[in-house]
Amino acid sequence: MRAFTGDASAAHDGTAIVDDTVRVFYTPLMHGRVRSPVKLREMLCVHFGVEIRVEEFVTSWLDFPAEDQSCMGLSGMSLGRDLRVGKRAPSINEKIVLHVECASLDEYRSFLPGRTRQAELKDLVIGYTGGFLEVDVALWLPRRAIGGAALGTTTELGWTSAMPQTASAGRADERALVRACQYAFDMENNFLTGT
Repeated sequence: MRAFTGDASAAHDGTAIVDDTVRVFYTPLMHGRVRSPVKLREMLCVHFGVEIRVEEFVTSWLDFPAEDQSCMGLSGMSLGRDLRVGKRAPSINEKIVLHVECASLDEYRSFLPGRTRQAELKDLVIGYTGGFLEVDVALWLPRRAIGGAALGTTTELGWTSAMPQTASAGRADERALVRACQYAFDMENNFLTGT
């Protein structure tokens, strides 16, 4: 069945973060010409047991190599037809954001860069998309799970540090989700490294 997902060769055996037997379970979702965000979401929700939303059509930038940049005055460079101004252009087809709704601070920490679940997430997403998309991960936490940074407690600067809540913020719905952080997958590095 792994032949359907394109990773049936001996070169792929035992190289992925997610075990090969687990990946075979997801073959029906990975099979098909169209890789929809619905199938990606289903696969990730089943694997991790958390609610995950896939946001499509996120604006990103396409960088043009120097040899592909337009030059006024040359043939085939007509303004309004085939001329590109600048070194990059906006696109809405090259990037997605995965919104992971974590139930607790421990679950949130497991999805931070360098952790096991983040490596599994990256492995599954790159296996599904082929690495052709930019992927950001937004981690969400219930408001009650976010505590202010204080002396004598463990906090990770930039990941789990927050300002203490004011009295007015404390009256807000504590079940409401708050975007705790957002980071991008490093697509330049091999996904087998888990970074």
